[in-house]
Amino acid sequence: MTHDVTRLTELGTALLERAGQASSRRATTAFRAAEGGQLTQVVVALLAGAELVDHDNPGEAFLQVITGRTELVADEDRWEVAAGEQVAVPQRRHRLTALEDSVALLTLIKLPR
Repeated sequence: MTHDVTRLTELGTALLERAGQASSRRATTAFRAAEGGQLTQVVVALLAGAELVDHDNPGEAFLQVITGRTELVADEDRWEVAAGEQVAVPQRRHRLTALEDSVALLTLIKLPR
């Protein structure tokens, strides 16, 4: 938990550099508003072609693209989300692919199962 200002553009640039050295071609860092709280934000950097493979949505989430262009896919539904845009993450299995080098902010609240 931190109350410092986060410069998302600078953080995204650093994460893209880390992604360039990772076999997964991605890098992330997470923030919590309160220790033990349910609200989490994750900054995700993906190099072009990298993806977060199919996974379930653990709660409610928004994806906001800071730089680049991505594609969010859930079943037959597809959303292209570019810099300055956001989309609600569907409540089903989905994946995220970077159509170009991208940095996104994922805001989520985990719900009890």
